[in-house]
Amino acid sequence: MIYLLDSKNNLKPAKQREPSAPHWDVYRRAHRTEPKLCQALYDIIAKTVQSEFNAGTKEFPNSSWLGKKILSSWNRKADWDAKFDKATSGALFGQIMWTYMWDDPHKWCTTTTQNANEGKEERVYFLT
Repeated sequence: MIYLLDSKNNLKPAKQREPSAPHWDVYRRAHRTEPKLCQALYDIIAKTVQSEFNAGTKEFPNSSWLGKKILSSWNRKADWDAKFDKATSGALFGQIMWTYMWDDPHKWCTTTTQNANEGKEERVYFLT
């Protein structure tokens, strides 16, 4: 399950697996045009997260670390890059990560990141 961390460090459960906000159109469009590729990314996120649990990682990596690890070594990376430009790729990875965390029984948290591009809200996800 995923929770949102607000500016006062209060955790509130997310309300939707697939939010209706306009920037989620990236996710909806990708699932219409490339459902198998999106599912493949979801599956590798799940596999990578589980392998980190099984490895007994003391400080579990956040979504930025997972994204770099997955997208640098994933066997479908060339397919992904052929379908999605860099900006879309980053947003879509985060949105697929969101759906994974919603489905996962562990308690995940998200907050905005200080490293966001100007004019954009970007988030990082981590286990609580």
